Amino acid sequence: MPAGYFAPASVEELLGTPLRQQYLQTLWDYSSLPRNLYQQYYLTPLEQCVLLMQQFPVAEQGRMRTPVGWSIVFLKRWQTR
Repeated sequence: MPAGYFAPASVEELLGTPLRQQYLQTLWDYSSLPRNLYQQYYLTPLEQCVLLMQQFPVAEQGRMRTPVGWSIVFLKRWQTR
């Protein structure tokens, strides 16, 4: 992989950290949907979105220059709605 580029990660890698799992748990806690509908209308679209967002860093420098930068921003925003 050329310097400055990242290999695509799986959704498990992108959402598998304790902090991101906490965000997902908060979404589930505040959802009034049954598990299967939560999966269909929240989790599956979120996973697809996170896979696409890993292609775009939030910043050129610093800690948000990671392939998951936008995913973190997105989860934080979605959690607080």
